Amino acid sequence: MVFENNTASISATATDPEDGELQLPLIPIQNNLNCKTDILAAPFTIDHDDNIKLEIFVRDNNNYTVSKLSTMVGNINANLYTRGRLSEDELLEDEPE
Repeated sequence: MVFENNTASISATATDPEDGELQLPLIPIQNNLNCKTDILAAPFTIDHDDNIKLEIFVRDNNNYTVSKLSTMVGNINANLYTRGRLSEDELLEDEPE
């Protein structure tokens, strides 16, 4: 996930190439950030019965993020939390355009 000014973009590739890739550009965010972070994959398969909601919170003076994946499995609410380190904007300059 790349944060640039007041937007974020997500680029993800499935572990199985047949599942394809996901591109979500220009997601509006509340903070003005110029950095990036990794969204960690769930270490298991989630056979869910509802949409998956992703929330990302920036914590501790913009040093790390906490991600929350929420969905329903049957009639049970399932939440998965992960944590990622924010990388400074000079690392973004190394990425191809």
